[in-house]
Amino acid sequence: DANNGNVKWETKLNDFPTLSNLSINLWGDHENKYIILKGDKDLYTINIESGNIVAEKRFDVSFSLGDWGYNTMQFDDNKLTLWDPMGEKVWKYEANSKFYNYDLIKPNAEGLLDNNEVVPTAIVGSKNGVLRAFNMDGGWFGWNILRWSAATGASTSRVWVNSLRAFCL
Repeated sequence: DANNGNVKWETKLNDFPTLSNLSINLWGDHENKYIILKGDKDLYTINIESGNIVAEKRFDVSFSLGDWGYNTMQFDDNKLTLWDPMGEKVWKYEANSKFYNYDLIKPNAEGLLDNNEVVPTAIVGSKNGVLRAFNMDGGWFGWNILRWSAATGASTSRVWVNSLRAFCL
């Protein structure tokens, strides 16, 4: 408890949690607030008031997870899957080449544009030299996942975004 330093709750994770490369986020729905713990292959969503684990997901491949807001991006060779904070699949995309690196365009990026003008986008590079931009929200049926793609002519092992422009090496 922040007021007196006493333990408010304790939560036991699975028997063999793999929580290296740990990230911690806070998220809330209309009724509750949660802590999202993400390790190299583990995802836990814990109720902040009770300490109860409300969602738990273990992925097969280590070091394949990335943050996208409250969501989790899973890179598995040539497959990219977006998971919501409760461990439910939002969408999945399969390419013809292995994915390498990514960066994000976030609302209000560097204060350049109004939040309503910037759509959250993941810019992902791949081994075959294709740079792809993905929408977080794929639309009603999840058909609008891929926003655009561009052939760079070489493997894109480094991707970054600056001033709403995507760069790759």
